[in-house]
Amino acid sequence: QMETELAGRQILEQQNVELMQKLEKRHDEESRALADAAEQAKMADTLRQELAQVRALAEEVKAQEAQNTAKIAQLSDEHTTTVRNLEATQSTREDLEAQLRLARAGNEEATKMLEKERLLQAQATEHERILQQRISEADGQRTALELQLSMCRAERDDVIQQLKDAQSNAELADVDARKAREELTEVEHEL
Repeated sequence: QMETELAGRQILEQQNVELMQKLEKRHDEESRALADAAEQAKMADTLRQELAQVRALAEEVKAQEAQNTAKIAQLSDEHTTTVRNLEATQSTREDLEAQLRLARAGNEEATKMLEKERLLQAQATEHERILQQRISEADGQRTALELQLSMCRAERDDVIQQLKDAQSNAELADVDARKAREELTEVEHEL
């Protein structure tokens, strides 16, 4: 009888040890999942900051575009005036032709500036698209980690419940063993 009780207790103790180890493992997995989720959130915040910087750059490019447009309009007006002056008088032809060349050079410079602005705008748009994609990927990874964390917590709760059940069984076994010893003692007295 005593050997059976001892064996039963050893089995329960072994089960308790295994459940505690499993609970500790789940706790470690939960901690790692929390750390990974925090890192992904930090990465997403960094990408959002970079996106804000890109948008600010895009606003600057738009402002530069407005300035370039105004300059083109100004140069176009100057060019028109120069042409009218050239048609109005031949006596100042050489001087007016020099002004015309300057106006054309200004137009070419403005065209180059507009092309550069267009390229910068395209680069900013592509960079923004890449950042949006990275943010989306980071959000997806964070969602997966949150799901994993939820599963770990559910498993942890299950392990805790199993541990409680094992402890209850151990207590019941102790009560049964105590009753058996008392009955054995009574039988011995009767004998």
